[in-house]
Amino acid sequence: MIDVNELRKGVTFTMDGELYKVLEYQHHKPGRGKATIRTTLRNIRTGATVQHNFISADRVDDIRIERRSVQYLYNDGDFYYFMDTETYEQTALSAVALGDQARYLKESLELSLTTYEGEPLDVELPTTVELEIVGAEMAVAGDTATGALKKVTLETGLKVQVPLFIEQGDVIRVDTRTGFTGKGAIERPLRSCCRNILDLLSLFSAPLDNLIWSLPLCSPEPNLGRFAV
Repeated sequence: MIDVNELRKGVTFTMDGELYKVLEYQHHKPGRGKATIRTTLRNIRTGATVQHNFISADRVDDIRIERRSVQYLYNDGDFYYFMDTETYEQTALSAVALGDQARYLKESLELSLTTYEGEPLDVELPTTVELEIVGAEMAVAGDTATGALKKVTLETGLKVQVPLFIEQGDVIRVDTRTGFTGKGAIERPLRSCCRNILDLLSLFSAPLDNLIWSLPLCSPEPNLGRFAV
């Protein structure tokens, strides 16, 4: 048994015969009366999300979770398939059980699979994943305001907001905990173009090469800042 005051985001426990994972946790202390703990929970088996309030004196049954390293293989729409990186054994998890986590899965991604008494429960994603942009809205002509964003679709179907200069085919880094985008683009056609130009310029002036590579669009890994989904 664990005290509900010890619950935190990501903790898994049993309640009324069901397995739950804490998605959100907030401690609330009114002016009078007992403190309450407001939580958002996900039923690991069904994928359903529920709101539940505990009082500070409540306790829940904790469980022993086991983890093993797996690699994501593919999905058939209803189930997602993972391979144990040591035994090569394959395990399937339903799309319902994975919920929004499925939006971050790309082929060959390595992550952790959690199990309880031999039953596959969930996956633990890496902190960030790198995903290619496969679709992007057209930027509005003349829209150059600082911080202007546009919506793009990533290879997994996830949609995020990015700066206007990011293009289809770019690869961006996405935080799986918050949905924010960070450093990217990892690879851009523009960089290849810059490299070809610099190869020619290097024949005439090495210092000029260094000057051009100091420009933001030609840097090996430009900093895009952080942008909300």
